[in-house]
Amino acid sequence: MRRIHLIALGMLLLSARQAVLAQELSVCDQAHFQGRCERFAFGVRNLKAYGFNDRIVSVEILRGRWLLCEHADFRGDCIVLRNSVPDLAEFDLDAAVSSLRPLSRGERGGEPAAGIELFEHAGYRGRQAIFTGEIANLGRHGWNDVASSVRVLGGAWLLCRHSRFRECVEVEADLPNLGALGLNDEISSLRPLGVADGGMLHRKWLGGEAD
Repeated sequence: MRRIHLIALGMLLLSARQAVLAQELSVCDQAHFQGRCERFAFGVRNLKAYGFNDRIVSVEILRGRWLLCEHADFRGDCIVLRNSVPDLAEFDLDAAVSSLRPLSRGERGGEPAAGIELFEHAGYRGRQAIFTGEIANLGRHGWNDVASSVRVLGGAWLLCRHSRFRECVEVEADLPNLGALGLNDEISSLRPLGVADGGMLHRKWLGGEAD
């Protein structure tokens, strides 16, 4: 009976993990998914850095639920989409979206309850991306060896130098310069810290001065 319970629990955890990892959408600057398009598998609090601020006209939901907002930082009028929309004029948001992010189960909008935000440059500047689940290879999302600073939005996170979570540092607080940990432009994978990670060998940084 215990084995059955463990199997059921494992399947439940796998299902939840896949649900987090499955979020992805494509946005286009013309109706009916035409024109310039770009895929996102992470949240963006200001689309200006990606050249899509106030330019999205159609949205193809590939997986998951997504929040699209009129203003940066997930403010203003927002909509939650589960299905593709060939023309955002239907919601009076055509060429008027400035931020977007995936929603986890139970979320309705606003700032994410948990996650980690990567920034292209030190001091939280440049392009940014919000991740809420594990990413085994940031190269698939255009973020391999790119981040120079991070903000922790909730929980503890492993930031890893190599793909598939190798050579990692545990981070629980914002870090304006990843160079302090020898990880400037050197993060290739990341994931939230779980109970099973208790015995892993990795460095730990809680804020303040780096070791």
